[in-house]
Amino acid sequence: MKYVKQIDALRAIAACMVIFNHWMPQRYFLSRIGFAAFGVEIFFVLSGFLITWILLENKKTLDAGVQSAGSIFKNFYIRRSLRIFPIYYMVVILLALLAFTGMPGLNFNAAYFFTYTTNFYFFNIKTLEGLGGHLWSLAVEEQFYLIWPAALLFIRGRYSVVIIIAFTMIGVISDIALRNVDYGFLITLTCFHLFGAGAFLAWLKVNNVKAIKKLYTVLKVAAPLALMYYVSIWMSLLPLFGVTLRILDGIMALFVLTHLIYRDDQGRTPAMGFIWNNRYLIEMGKISYGIYLYHPFVKVLLYKVFSLLNIELSAYMPYYIADFLFLLICFAALLAVSRLSWIIIEKPLLNLKKYFTYHQTPAPGYLAAEAIIPEQK
Repeated sequence: MKYVKQIDALRAIAACMVIFNHWMPQRYFLSRIGFAAFGVEIFFVLSGFLITWILLENKKTLDAGVQSAGSIFKNFYIRRSLRIFPIYYMVVILLALLAFTGMPGLNFNAAYFFTYTTNFYFFNIKTLEGLGGHLWSLAVEEQFYLIWPAALLFIRGRYSVVIIIAFTMIGVISDIALRNVDYGFLITLTCFHLFGAGAFLAWLKVNNVKAIKKLYTVLKVAAPLALMYYVSIWMSLLPLFGVTLRILDGIMALFVLTHLIYRDDQGRTPAMGFIWNNRYLIEMGKISYGIYLYHPFVKVLLYKVFSLLNIELSAYMPYYIADFLFLLICFAALLAVSRLSWIIIEKPLLNLKKYFTYHQTPAPGYLAAEAIIPEQK
C-alpha cells in the first residue's frame, strides 16, 4: 500500500494554522489573519480528495460485482466510526461534565454535540465562543460522510464527475449567497465546494491521471492570483467582487494538494521538500486529529495551573517573550497529550479496522489518510 507522507505534513501545517490563530493573543495583528479558517478549509479539501478516492476505487469492485454496495457502506462507516467517534465523544463527555459543574461561557447543548450538528447550534446562537466552538468543523465533516458515499456509489459511470461538479457548484453558490449572513459559513452547504474540489482531484486520479498535469498548470496561475487577491482584500485595497475568502482559500488549498499528488505521481520531491519531508511534521500529522480536538482544553488548563501557582511570566521578561514562552509550553503539552491519546486510545481501536477491510483494497494511492481526520485520521 502506497503511503504519501507529505499528506501528513500538510495535515500538521493545517492543524498548526488553527492552533496559531486560536491561541494568538488579540493584541498581535497576526491574530486577525484567518489562519484558522484556512487550516480548516485545507482539511475539507483533503477529506474530499481522500474519501472520494477510496469510494471511487471501491466503486470499481462494485461495478465488477466483486462486492456489494451494502458491504462497501458497512465497511466505510465502521472504519470511519473507529477513527472519529472515540476521542470525539470523549471530548463531548468532558464538555458535558464541565457544563454540569456550571462552567461559565461554555455554550454547550448536548443534543447538538452528541449528534454532530454543532455547526447549526453555533449558527443559531451566533457565536463560536467556548471550549467546544472548534467542533463545528467536525460536524460538517460528519454530515459530508453521511451523504457522499451514497451520492457516488449509486451514480454509475461517467456521471460521477457530473455529481462532483454539481456538488461543487452548489457549494460556490451557497457560499456566495450566505456570505453576508452572520455565521453563514457554518452551514454545511457553504463548504460543499471545498469537498468538491478535493473530490474532483480524486476523480482525475482514478479516471484520468494525465489530466492532473493540466489541472496543476491552471492552478499554478490561479493560486498566486487568489493569494494576491486575498492579501489585497485583507489590506482593504480591493472589494470581494462577488467571491468569498473561502473560495480563494479553496483554490490555494487545492493547488498545494495537487502539487503534492502530481509530484508524487512523477516520483519527484515536491517544491520546498524540506517542509513536506520533515519527519517531525509528518509525525505531527499522524496525531493531528487529537491536536485539533484537544488544543482549546490544553491552553485553558495550563492557564488555570499557572494562575493557581501564581506564576506570571511577564513579571520576569517582556510581555511578548512571556506570551511566546507560554504558548510554547502549551504546544509541547498539546503534543504530549495528543501522542498519548494516539498510543493509548486511537491506534488500538484503529487496529480493529483489519476486521472490516474492503474486498479489494484500493490500489496504489493514499489510504494512509482516509479523510481529513487523520489516520492518525
